[in-house]
Amino acid sequence: MNNNIEDYDYQDDDLYRDFPNISLILILVIFIIILICIGIYVHNKYSRNIDDEETISIYLPEEPFSSEKNYLPEICIICLEEFNIDKAITTLECNHSYHLECINDWFKNKKTTCPCCKENILI
Repeated sequence: MNNNIEDYDYQDDDLYRDFPNISLILILVIFIIILICIGIYVHNKYSRNIDDEETISIYLPEEPFSSEKNYLPEICIICLEEFNIDKAITTLECNHSYHLECINDWFKNKKTTCPCCKENILI
């Protein structure tokens, strides 16, 4: 076999000459796909708000005021008034108590968590 440079066959190198360009295109396509996936994820995460027409309907049992019961917190933290016989009271599953009217208004404003501990009440 003759090792002269003039005798070297360059046809095999033609197959790999465009390889870096193909790699660059492949990396660019993968990068664009990743960006699209991130965009879809962010859009879905921040657009899952409750529609204006949709209402939250939660049954909250009304309980009469009792001076013997220790309410947690000691006042309604929505209106910042003490619990008394004048307003109906309800207690959420997380054991936080509120005036029934106040917590209903809270839910009408499309909030779905306890105002005190932020526990989701829809789960």
